[in-house]
Amino acid sequence: GLYDDTGNGMQYVKKMKDSIVNVHLVLFCIAIPSSGRFQDQERQTMTLLLKEFGQDFFTNCIIVLTRANELATSIQSDCAAQSNAANEFMQVVHAYQSRIRQVLSELGVANAE
Repeated sequence: GLYDDTGNGMQYVKKMKDSIVNVHLVLFCIAIPSSGRFQDQERQTMTLLLKEFGQDFFTNCIIVLTRANELATSIQSDCAAQSNAANEFMQVVHAYQSRIRQVLSELGVANAE
C-alpha cells in the first residue's frame, strides 16, 4: 500500500501515473483497524490520490473495507450475543462509510456516495 513499511508511496503513485491510460474501476482497500476508528493514514491517501489523479479518480472508485472480521472478539453461540455483535459490527461499518464520505466531501470530491 501507499503507506506500508517500505516507504515507497510516491514511487507507487509514479508507477500508476506512468502506466495507467484509462481507468474503468478502482478498488481502494482500507483495512479497518481493530479499534474500529478511521485512521489519518486513509485521509492522507485520499488526499494524495486526489492531488495526483484529480477528482475523476474517485468517479469509478469502490472503497473496500477489509479485515472487518477482526472486529468481532469471538463468535458467540447465543443468538442474542450474535445479534449484538452484528449490530456493533454494522455500527462500525456505517461509521466508516460516513467518515469516508465526509473526508471525500471535505476534499471537494463531488458525488461521494
